[in-house]
Amino acid sequence: MIAIAVFAIVAISLATAMNSTIAASNYLDRQASIRHGLDSILHEALRKPKRKEMAFEYHDELLGVRYRTVIEELKFTNFEGDSLKGLYTLRASASYTEDGEEREEIAERYVYRP
Repeated sequence: MIAIAVFAIVAISLATAMNSTIAASNYLDRQASIRHGLDSILHEALRKPKRKEMAFEYHDELLGVRYRTVIEELKFTNFEGDSLKGLYTLRASASYTEDGEEREEIAERYVYRP
């Protein structure tokens, strides 16, 4: 009887540990997928020939993530006061809900489009 009780306690502990490991693995897989999506949307925006086309949105139904890109002009001036034209920040964001909380991941690249 004692052996069965010890076995049951060990089995329940192992099942709980395995469940926690699987949950952590699923969480990390989802985070990796979101980061991969951010990288993909940045590359997709960079392939657009015109600057205006670089800003767009995409919704991943499977993951429940909304990806969005925004392009903003950077204002740099040199020592003589001349500004550099055609330099932009391309920002991609991924908005999603995790554990009932809204979250957002952001990735940026600098783009030169004269």
